Amino acid sequence: MNSGFTKIYSLCMDDFIIYDGRVGAALGLLVRKYCEDNALNEVPVELVFAWGKGRESTYISSSQNKRNPGSVKYSFPELMYKNPERHTENNIRANWLLSEIVNNTNSKFNDLDKKVRMRALESALFMIGYKVV
Repeated sequence: MNSGFTKIYSLCMDDFIIYDGRVGAALGLLVRKYCEDNALNEVPVELVFAWGKGRESTYISSSQNKRNPGSVKYSFPELMYKNPERHTENNIRANWLLSEIVNNTNSKFNDLDKKVRMRALESALFMIGYKVV
C-alpha cells in the first residue's frame, strides 16, 4: 500500500480517501491540537497518524519542509514507503474517522451533497497538510 494505490482504491470505492503524507500531516495536526486542548499525556494509539515529508525539489529543501505535526510532547511517525502495513492501517483508520465526522457532526461539510462530503474533507486535508508548522 502506498499513496498511489490509495488513489486507485478511492476511485473504486465510495467514501475511501486518498491517504498520503499531506493527509497524515493534517490529521496529525488536528489530533495534536485535540491532545493539547484536552491536556492528554500522550496521543491515543487510535489517533496516531503517520505523516510524510514530501519530495524535495529545487524549490523545497529538507529544511523548508514543514509537515511534521508533532511537538515535544506529542509525536507522530513518519510515513515510510517501506512500511505498507502502516500505510494501510492509517488509511483505514482515517476513513473510519472521517466518515464519522461527515456523517455525525454539524459542520459546513453537511451543506454539501452527501456524495461529495468525504472528497471535500479529503481536499481540505490535502491543503492543510501541505505545511503544518
